[in-house]
Amino acid sequence: MRKIGETITKLRTEKGLRQKDLSAILSLSPSSISNYEKDEYWPDLNTICKMADYFNVTTDYILGRTEYRCPPEILDKYVTKDYIVHDIINTLLTLDPDSVNAAVNYVNYLKEKHIKLMEKPAENSSGNVRNASAHTEQPHKASKNTKTTGA
Repeated sequence: MRKIGETITKLRTEKGLRQKDLSAILSLSPSSISNYEKDEYWPDLNTICKMADYFNVTTDYILGRTEYRCPPEILDKYVTKDYIVHDIINTLLTLDPDSVNAAVNYVNYLKEKHIKLMEKPAENSSGNVRNASAHTEQPHKASKNTKTTGA
């Protein structure tokens, strides 16, 4: 099981914060953060809850009881058989806001691209979109199911 100090240090450094910064955010002394990170003292329940809210993780994650940063109800909704979605969510939670926006924009781009690809065959088969070569006059062979006229 991971130690609480290790987790606090990891979360703080992922956000690019100094101990002094985190202490100001949580209304604590810098020495308190230092003591927590060295596992000399444990934060009280209220402080653990504040940390969980600030870092957007569960209290169980901070306490080292789980490796999952997200609450179980979120994981249950999105975790796939091979846990790919869980890994993506955990990665997004470690990124800065600009990187998260870039990732979301890329996913939206892929989604739009997929939608366009899925619509294209349907349009072609329904006759809504014509191929440019269909407008050129070319002789064609009649198939068994079509009738040719003498016109």
